[in-house]
Amino acid sequence: MSPSNIKTTLVKRRNFLALMTGAVASILMPAWSFAKRFWPVRTVEPAIPQFDPAKWRLTVDGLVENKMSITFEEVKALPFLKQTTDLDCVERWSVTKINWQGVQLKTIIEIVKPKPEAKFLTIYCSGGTYSESLSLDQAHANNVILAYIADGKLLEPKHGGPLRLVVPSLWAYKSAKWVERIEFVESQHLGYWELRGYDPDAGPATQSEKIKNHNAKSEIADS
Repeated sequence: MSPSNIKTTLVKRRNFLALMTGAVASILMPAWSFAKRFWPVRTVEPAIPQFDPAKWRLTVDGLVENKMSITFEEVKALPFLKQTTDLDCVERWSVTKINWQGVQLKTIIEIVKPKPEAKFLTIYCSGGTYSESLSLDQAHANNVILAYIADGKLLEPKHGGPLRLVVPSLWAYKSAKWVERIEFVESQHLGYWELRGYDPDAGPATQSEKIKNHNAKSEIADS
């Protein structure tokens, strides 16, 4: 084989290997990304609610001294908290180390000033199917927030954007997505899953249960 033919053959082999490397990477990358950030989408709504910034409002009413209705920009202008916590699902999987940013629910409580008879908060979600509740004591916890950022970016609609509740100490069905209204009430409202037999207090999620969830998450992500 002449030197020119040898050179041509080597170039062809390099091109082939480059193409194969790119093809393998394109196949493996989605699986690697899925394992890196395992975050299933769960909803009982018929479709993911659409967000229109011009029309969207967070309404807080019920047994309060100061009712409020604020835009998304006004929500973001409130004092915020950054925290890194997990979402732990009763299905035995977890989304670990999410970097959240949002408004502490106790900040909202301080603004609206609940009346003495208010003991619970009912959380209503865009779409109209899902709802949840917290006791006033649960809502006062420092790490309970209305989140609008996850991992440095505005919260994706599929994960609850523009605004979702985050309650790290309880199972994730309490961390309602697409929050648009909070009502202060005297008696506890049973949410979507509580009406179907789930615990209204949703836990708390213990460390042993979290370990089981993390193991299940790894098994699913690797499959």
